[in-house]
Amino acid sequence: MKKKSIYLKKKRILTLLILMLLFTTGITTYSTENKDYIKPRYQEYIVKENDTMWKISADFINSSTDIRNFISKVEEINNIDSQKLKPGMVIYMPIEP
Repeated sequence: MKKKSIYLKKKRILTLLILMLLFTTGITTYSTENKDYIKPRYQEYIVKENDTMWKISADFINSSTDIRNFISKVEEINNIDSQKLKPGMVIYMPIEP
């Protein structure tokens, strides 16, 4: 009877340790998966007379961003060619963190 009691205690402890390990692994995995995700934000911009994508983009980027890459991203988001901007056109500009 005593051996059975010791066996059950060991089994409970082992089960508890396994559950704690699984819980910790799940929490760690979840927190690292979502850590790098930042929901992109956009600002609506209405194109004015004589605007160019270069001039518009210069107002939306920070100093460490390559403006050419930013313009490519804007063209992709809006599905447009920057050469075809027209006054009154609405475009969405990404807001950099």
